[in-house]
Amino acid sequence: MIGGTGLHALRTSLFYLTVIGFGAAVVTSTQVVEVTGPSGFRDRALGLVSDVRSRLFPATESAPALDDGPGAQDVPLAAAPLPFEPQATAEPDLPEACRVGGPVADPVVIGDQLRLRFFERAVAAVLPGGPATTAAERTIVFERLDLSGSFQVAADGTVTLPLLGRVHVADTDLACAEAAARLAYFAALQAPATVTASFDARPQVLVKGAVRAPGTYSFTPGLTVDRLLAAAGALGNGAIEAAATQAALVQRRNDLLNLQAQKLGLQLKQKRLEAAAGGSPEIRLDAREEEQILRLLGPERLQAERSALRAELEEATALETQKQAGLADLSARVADLESQVSLANAQLDELAQRRDELQRFKERGFVLAQQLDGTVFNIMVSERFQRGVKASLLTLQSEARLGREGLVAAKAQRQRELALQIRDVAEAANQIEAQLRTVRSDLALLDPTAAGSDSGVMLELVIARPTEAGPVDLPADTTTRLLPGDLLSVTVRAAPEFAGADRRVSDLGEGLLPTGALAQE
Repeated sequence: MIGGTGLHALRTSLFYLTVIGFGAAVVTSTQVVEVTGPSGFRDRALGLVSDVRSRLFPATESAPALDDGPGAQDVPLAAAPLPFEPQATAEPDLPEACRVGGPVADPVVIGDQLRLRFFERAVAAVLPGGPATTAAERTIVFERLDLSGSFQVAADGTVTLPLLGRVHVADTDLACAEAAARLAYFAALQAPATVTASFDARPQVLVKGAVRAPGTYSFTPGLTVDRLLAAAGALGNGAIEAAATQAALVQRRNDLLNLQAQKLGLQLKQKRLEAAAGGSPEIRLDAREEEQILRLLGPERLQAERSALRAELEEATALETQKQAGLADLSARVADLESQVSLANAQLDELAQRRDELQRFKERGFVLAQQLDGTVFNIMVSERFQRGVKASLLTLQSEARLGREGLVAAKAQRQRELALQIRDVAEAANQIEAQLRTVRSDLALLDPTAAGSDSGVMLELVIARPTEAGPVDLPADTTTRLLPGDLLSVTVRAAPEFAGADRRVSDLGEGLLPTGALAQE
């Protein structure tokens, strides 16, 4: 929709018109400059210009002649304006993020050169007798070149836009700046618009003080103090170099403490594994070792290792008890079958004696053959029973033997696993020891106390940031993010001696549990 107020401001303005599905034309209020598109599109472009001209130049005014290009014929455009469908004129809404506010990663700041482009949209009505078209095909989008441009953010955080006045954009991101421009456009022209915003140019950041190359540097999103200091050059005098040395010293001291804690934790784990391998319910520590663990690792870590040892031993005991119970059951069944085999053997001996006696009686004619045959049959049944019992006995004896061997193998496997864990822990502790030696060597070079200095120095970093209320000084560190236009001041000041640890650096590496001794199984 084309706002009535805005039309009178466009009498000599250049428009870029896009007709989706047909083509494009660049026109002024008096001339068709360029037309691209299918056959018949020029007529529609001229019709649009006719409509605009009829509203720009009332009947009481004299409208300039229209030239639609070389060799064009005069056309009574005002007599056949191109009608437009009515468009919604609801006031645009400000996004929730822009109303609430909050920190912005890359905000618009004072001094930014902001490029704003304004676009209006209109939908042409269906021409009488013309082809059927969709609303998208009849949609015309044109840029308000009289309003679009590059604008600098003033000291009050606003940009001054033609016809729209001052619009506040500072301390917001580009999306919120676009929303603010849309609201200003609607308030002035009562027409919706699409606005795009981008940075044409941004103020440089400045650095001064204790750096090699003070001056201005280009801003890039995400720029931090440490990156700016790196770009400004290495520290250039003895005091600054001492500040860098002090910072490195603090870092290496912290590294030393962290490595010591890691090594001590591995050594404590190794002692717990050794206790588990020996079946001991306690981690053997003397008073000095326990004091080190409590100081560097804390009582919670020591209690956790002791609880882990008890749980591991209880699990191993439960598994062994279960296997022993199974073996005891097998042993009882073997004993029962052995008893049955003994009884079967005794019964067979008795039947064999009975058979021999009946055989002698039969030879003398004292007994019948049937009696002897019955005894022989009983012997055969008893032998069959004896063989079955012996087979069952052999099976149970085999199971019992496998069970005993499995119990022994499970114990051996657990010992092997514990030994492998102890080896891995010892190797990790040795690697940390190598790192500790490197850190101690660095400390020997960096420690100002060893060089005879009484105290170190530190860098004081302050950012002067332009705001709508005037420049504001902000304390900073090396991780602080900078904004365009910031001025970083670097000053050297004396720093108190490092007191982050409860003992001297020369004592930090001493008194730890000996790795070699712990690695022994």
